Amino acid sequence: MKKKLLIVSTLIPPVVGGAEKIAASHAALLARRFDVHLLTLSPHPDPIPGVKIHSLPQKPLPTLYYSFQGKSVIDSLLEREHFDYIHSHMALPWGYVLRNAKAKKVITLHGCEYIHKDLLHYVFVKQAFKHADAVISPSSWLAEYVENRYGQNCIVIPNGIDTKIFRRLSTYRSAHTVFYAGRLLREKGILELLECAKRFPEINFRFAGMGPLEPSIDLDNTELLGTLSPEGLVKEYNKATVCIFPSYRENYPTVALEALSCGAPVIASRTGFSEIVEHERTGLILDTVAPDEIERALDRLLTDKKLQRRFAKDIPKKAQRFSAKAMADDYAKVYASLR
Repeated sequence: MKKKLLIVSTLIPPVVGGAEKIAASHAALLARRFDVHLLTLSPHPDPIPGVKIHSLPQKPLPTLYYSFQGKSVIDSLLEREHFDYIHSHMALPWGYVLRNAKAKKVITLHGCEYIHKDLLHYVFVKQAFKHADAVISPSSWLAEYVENRYGQNCIVIPNGIDTKIFRRLSTYRSAHTVFYAGRLLREKGILELLECAKRFPEINFRFAGMGPLEPSIDLDNTELLGTLSPEGLVKEYNKATVCIFPSYRENYPTVALEALSCGAPVIASRTGFSEIVEHERTGLILDTVAPDEIERALDRLLTDKKLQRRFAKDIPKKAQRFSAKAMADDYAKVYASLR
């Protein structure tokens, strides 16, 4: 009989985001080995073959709501299903909400929500860690930060993607296209990227995603594509001259994995991306996200033929290490180690 695994993620696709994609991929890849259930607040989640999805109502302050007023709904699910393992994607809300569940508990950290938060946030996260049997970080830098701030050791398991979907096509790569995929937020460096677009009027800047900065993408050489399907993203990655991700800070962003797996060189900020992008081998790492530095990196990539040839040679060799199956295999090994 298969052991029961509950994967918990606040949202899953069709909502676009690295954490959401990882949670859905996690569920799909382990469905043959475990009786997998997925708990989410997504009202209309995409179905995942072999996975039973449980949707809860979206409520303000979900950490508090589902710890008190909405706790009975979760308790009913736990009593009915008797899970062997509970894997929460992010410490808050789910690592905290499910801290007393009778199962082996694992938390995967996904972003910068652990950085410099207030005291109440610190206390809740600390409690979630205290009751977890294992904590996983996709990146070494976040693992180090969590150890220093919370005293919590992490297992480092890099994120992965479906390399059968995100792959090199025979599409002709444009000589004049910059592509960005992700949320359209200030902390993603969108405003700096738009300032850079003003300096390259002959280059097309294409943006895939949603967010409050959508109205800012209104230059003559910019185009807002909205939310794209995985197949749509693959086409854009394959057409792009370069993909640019000038975030202020990231964890272990899947967009860089996707771009490289499709053969596109990447220009990106240091924190988070430097564990994926090899400077001057598969892309260029920015020391800051100032428009001047983005401009210099882009100009170099567009004009340096030797660098372009090196990227074309090295990127396909490096991309194979980004498999989501390897990530799921490592997750399963963590469960097996919990006695």
